[in-house]
Amino acid sequence: MTSQVDDGYLSDTGERDLPSVNHFQRGKPIVKTIQVPINSSSRALNRKGRAICRIVHAHGWGNSKICAIFGGESARAVAKALNNDYKPPDDTRLDYDLADPSFREAFPPVKNESAAAKSKYKSESKKSTTPPRNVPASQSSFTWPPPKPNVVPLFLPSSSMSPPATRGIPSPFPPPRRLFEPTGLLFSVSPSSPPPSIESPAPPSSAVSPSFVTSDAVTSVGVAAFLRDVMGLDLTVRLPLFRARGLGSMEMLRIMANWEYGAFTQIFRETMCEDGLFGEDGLSPIELLCVERKIRKLGSAEK
Repeated sequence: MTSQVDDGYLSDTGERDLPSVNHFQRGKPIVKTIQVPINSSSRALNRKGRAICRIVHAHGWGNSKICAIFGGESARAVAKALNNDYKPPDDTRLDYDLADPSFREAFPPVKNESAAAKSKYKSESKKSTTPPRNVPASQSSFTWPPPKPNVVPLFLPSSSMSPPATRGIPSPFPPPRRLFEPTGLLFSVSPSSPPPSIESPAPPSSAVSPSFVTSDAVTSVGVAAFLRDVMGLDLTVRLPLFRARGLGSMEMLRIMANWEYGAFTQIFRETMCEDGLFGEDGLSPIELLCVERKIRKLGSAEK
């Protein structure tokens, strides 16, 4: 068995911070303690991490949500793992042997997981590098942000496993055009089916699967009202930015308001500020500060 698992790049990365089944079930990203230099020849994901990516992807988890659970891993690294884009490639038959046994129980092997699913994901990734212009958000599928090196979009899942009368577990950014989940942050998942835009087999009823909101056009109404008066500023013109980052509903903002303060501040500023990951498209420093404070008030109001 030991000789069999040394496939692909098993030993090219060494130890990495990896999520357990509990992280996926609770929607809680890992806190990274092992840092990989950006210009290092080592890969961001080791063999076990790549196995976990493919296992949960077969059950409806998209690239961006997997990035979030891995503590804000790059979308490119996760996409390579999902497409098995290595030379030599990983022997995916060994994925469950390399991952913890609990993954087989929580995310059992999906029958007929054909190459078609992989090809669909690959084609979706290629298309996403050139997002269409002037397409209504409610009609477009998940796409990557405008091409910029080492950019990972943010996203947030939409609902919680907690009953309506109780507080849900905070949550993190949706496939490629959504809000990136920060390290140490929480988000909620429920056993509902993944959205049509996620090209993957339908998850078994026993598997854990992320949940999403339905339409940007519908869910953005509350956010527009929220942005109309942000500490005295009218930021309704920023609504497209919020929708592009996966913050297109009040539910997402409330979930985000319950994130751990340090992680919330770090990730929100990196992804929404004009000097952050997305450059000049982001919020100005004063806009960022005002929005931060108003979002945090949403969390305080629920306590």
